[in-house]
Amino acid sequence: MKFFEHFSEQHALRISLLYPLCLMSGIAVYLELDHEPSWRFVIFCSIGVVFVLKVSVLFGKHFINLLLFFALWFLAGVTVIKARTSIVSAPKIEYNIGPVTVEGELVQIENGAKGNRLRIRVGAISNLPKRDTPEFVRVTQKFETNLWPGRSVSCYVFLSPPPKPLIAGDYNFNRQAFFEKLGGVGFVLGRCKPINTSSVEERDLIARIAIRVDAIRRSISVYIHDLLGHVSGGMATAMITGERSFLSLEDQDTLRSVGLAHLLAISGLHMGLAAGVFFALFRFIIPWFEFAALRIPAQKLSALAAIIGSSTYLFLSGASVATQRAYIMAMVALIAVLIDRPAFSVRSLAVAMVVVICIQPETVVSPGFQMSFAATAALIALYENWPIQKSNNLVGRFWGWLIAVFGTSVTASIATAPFAAFHFGRIAPLSILSNLVVMPIISLWAAPSAAFAMILTPFGWQEPMLHSFGVSLEVVLKISRFFQEHSPDGNLASFQVPTFILLIASGLLIILLKKYYKIIGAFCLILALASVYWQRNPIIYVDKDLIIYAKEASHWIRILPENMKKSGLVPLKLKDEMLEEPIFLKNNVPVNVSNDDYRIEVTEHKCGVYPEEEAPFFLRVHASKEEICLPISTSYIQKGISVTKRRENFYIKYFPSQNRPWN
Repeated sequence: MKFFEHFSEQHALRISLLYPLCLMSGIAVYLELDHEPSWRFVIFCSIGVVFVLKVSVLFGKHFINLLLFFALWFLAGVTVIKARTSIVSAPKIEYNIGPVTVEGELVQIENGAKGNRLRIRVGAISNLPKRDTPEFVRVTQKFETNLWPGRSVSCYVFLSPPPKPLIAGDYNFNRQAFFEKLGGVGFVLGRCKPINTSSVEERDLIARIAIRVDAIRRSISVYIHDLLGHVSGGMATAMITGERSFLSLEDQDTLRSVGLAHLLAISGLHMGLAAGVFFALFRFIIPWFEFAALRIPAQKLSALAAIIGSSTYLFLSGASVATQRAYIMAMVALIAVLIDRPAFSVRSLAVAMVVVICIQPETVVSPGFQMSFAATAALIALYENWPIQKSNNLVGRFWGWLIAVFGTSVTASIATAPFAAFHFGRIAPLSILSNLVVMPIISLWAAPSAAFAMILTPFGWQEPMLHSFGVSLEVVLKISRFFQEHSPDGNLASFQVPTFILLIASGLLIILLKKYYKIIGAFCLILALASVYWQRNPIIYVDKDLIIYAKEASHWIRILPENMKKSGLVPLKLKDEMLEEPIFLKNNVPVNVSNDDYRIEVTEHKCGVYPEEEAPFFLRVHASKEEICLPISTSYIQKGISVTKRRENFYIKYFPSQNRPWN
């Protein structure tokens, strides 16, 4: 025990980061449970841990006390997310309905590949009781809308429930929609029409401000896009107002494939650059005003100016979840400057994480949350161990800055790569190089141009700076296309959850542990990388609608029952490798899918140990030494299955039914 006490004393400051991580773990476990835990169970567990902790404190067991504190933070995470679930619970569409008339208030407009996506705060839906009416719906309108947020509208629509994951481990849009109070999705017949009266209840002050801000953002986005044109205007609106829909899908894919997609999400990079530019600008200006420079430290005045500028940028960008995260982290750093504390430290990161988690706990399972805090933690660890040597000459400062940019790009790319591989099944092989080339352009050209345009807007002098901003983004897009042309394939097999957890644990150990203790993290990293090689991903999925997804060589094939209509919905995790046209089972003709070491056959002929089983068709999988046969019927499949091949054996996994508020 003395070793553990000595160890915890050595790492006392860094252990503070483990508390929000335990908070996150409690939330993540709650969100992935198959059944809803009761309040009685959560409270009973919390009381039990507190009682044991009290006894342990009396006996002076420091290490056990620490473990019990971690357990309390874990249970606090469960409590926070369960409370959040109860607060946001709202009615939703339970089945496909339509055409129906939806009346409400237009709160958000996005441009999509199939038209405008309109988010409506619902007042009434025809033939639907008030108690069953969702708070928000999102519908796609094929034609361009001339309406603005805040307008009362009437739309003739088809609505359906938010789609659930088709296979295990796929993106859970249904759960995200629940926490956004989005109770239905669909499409508009014709156009939404403005109306003079609305059945929407009177909004509170915050809702009115949010609607007004969205209207301002929309007008700014349209203005910037029209001013700069299609090439750079789309990216400019994404970086200033957070409106990505003006950027073409080709350009989005280009930036994503070379590791520059983070430029499109207003997060840590943008907020950090905004705060940094405002801080540096006022740090340069304040010494020119003697009365202020002699009375108040210029550093604190600059931090205050950066707080005001960052707050303005927060509202201008729409205050998305990623932007709120970045804003809170920036505020923690700037307030630390005001109260003479280290601006960037593990404790500052821990405080920011706790604040963000308590505001929107459901985001801890999102890739944006995980990648932003992973990159921040890695950068803090880097600069804590970086021997910073200030140079008095311009050349020395330039080389120091260039080395810092290189170190930041390498560290952030490595820290976020496991999350990209786990969530998206792909990495950007040239991410480090592309960021190394592009980030100086963003830092020295694009960000200052955007900041000056913002400052000069009240005087009507913003256009030259916006044009400069647009030219810088055209250069960024050209560089991105060049790297995309020369980039190797970055698609990977998705990580399994145990491998992902081991990778994250190894990264945390390397970041948090000191000196030779980091060897433990390096050992875990070797195990994690080895497990990537050993892991085996499923070769077959069958969803609850009896659609079969079979792996053939480097792509996936959809096999549908004969009487089923073709659907455009495919599992997000398989989308990039899915053949566009499905295969239909018909006329008693078997469907065969072949690979080097196994063969899949879908047939109507009974087989295996189910001779009496009544099923529309059967799935046979052959290998050199084993064969399995499964009846594809609703009674057998229920919520879906997956088949994995390990060596010469097949393993079948059944998806459990979930009884959660969002299902």
